Amino acid sequence: MSIGIQFKIKRLFKIISLFLIIYLISCTTAPKITYEGERNQEGEYHGKGLIIYSNGEKWEGEFKDGLPFNGQGTYTYPDGRKYVGEYKDGKYNGKGTLTFRSGSKYVGEFKDGKYNGQGTYTWADGSKYVGEFKDGKYNGQGT
Repeated sequence: MSIGIQFKIKRLFKIISLFLIIYLISCTTAPKITYEGERNQEGEYHGKGLIIYSNGEKWEGEFKDGLPFNGQGTYTYPDGRKYVGEYKDGKYNGKGTLTFRSGSKYVGEFKDGKYNGQGTYTWADGSKYVGEFKDGKYNGQGT
C-alpha cells in the first residue's frame, strides 16, 4: 500500500473518530434547564416553581421531592400547545384545558394523559363536541 493511501486512511480514521467522540458527548450531556422556585431541605425542587428546558418547554407549577408534574400547573410546548390544569405522576389528570396552536381547545376531564370523562372539544372554526370522552376519543352521545 502506498504512503499516500496510508495517509488518507489515517486521516479518514481521525475524522471519523472525532465525529464519534462529538456524537457520544452530545448524547451524554444533560439538557440545560433553568429553575426558579422553592426547594426542600435536601435542595430538591419542592413547592411552587418554574422550570425552563433547553428545547423551550416550560413547566410552572408544583414540584414534589425534585419532580415536576404533580398537582396544579401550566405546561407550555415550543409548538404552541399549552396545558393548564391538574397533573398526577407526570400526566394530565383531573380537570384541565389543552389549547392547540391551531386555535382548537379541549376543556374537561383527563385521566392518564388522555381526554376522559365530560369535556368540550372546540375546533378552530368554532364547531364543538360536548359530551363524554374515553381514552382520548369521543364516547357516546354528544352535542
